[in-house]
Amino acid sequence: NAEYMGIAPRRFFGSFSMTFFFFLNCALLSYAPYYATYKFTSLSEYRELSLVLFSAFVHVATQLCKMFALATFVPTGEETFHVGHEIGKVIVNFADLAGLYFLLNKAKVGGGLDGSVKILGVGLGWALAESILQRLVPLYLGAKEGFDLQYIQMALQSSVTLVSGLSVTALIWLWSRRKFEKALLPVVVFMLSAHAILLPIITNYLYLSPDVDRWTTFGTSAGLNVALALVSKVLVSRYQSRQQHAAR
Repeated sequence: NAEYMGIAPRRFFGSFSMTFFFFLNCALLSYAPYYATYKFTSLSEYRELSLVLFSAFVHVATQLCKMFALATFVPTGEETFHVGHEIGKVIVNFADLAGLYFLLNKAKVGGGLDGSVKILGVGLGWALAESILQRLVPLYLGAKEGFDLQYIQMALQSSVTLVSGLSVTALIWLWSRRKFEKALLPVVVFMLSAHAILLPIITNYLYLSPDVDRWTTFGTSAGLNVALALVSKVLVSRYQSRQQHAAR
């Protein structure tokens, strides 16, 4: 019994340290990109932490409104793909675009900032709040149980959320510019529609499909979001270069 009493604590603390280490790795994989985005971009130079935090707060308020709308107007979904349910969720998801528009054009926080800095601050805060709300608790409860690839995937999904948040913020910012090229405006509208409508439906369909594994779903979502982000970056750069040229 004495020998058992000595071994049991060592096994307990050894198991605890391994699971905690796994959780810590997942947390770093999830949130280190957010810290790096703030630390190594112009956000830290301008010290716009208040813009990031306020954007996170607006995201939380928006999600509360969406939860109320979903519970009131959209019937509870089943574990199968249902078109009507997905359309209801897509309509409610337009609240996200409204929240980002408010932050970029109506909120007083960060009012005098350059467009690129404001996109970074709003997009970072929005994506950070989404990642914390959706993944921090599941990561803590699940990862401490032991190694599982689904938590690695969940951590990687946080980076996709960051890319998505920055790209959709850039698109909303471009859409609200009065001097943006009218010939390219349909491209921005299409990309916003793809982000708000097509991407969630495609991702959810793949997730609920029994013939598609989760890594395929993750890869598809990541690839589409990266493509949207690259096009958004090109459009923002084009707009800013034209504005600089016109100011000379």
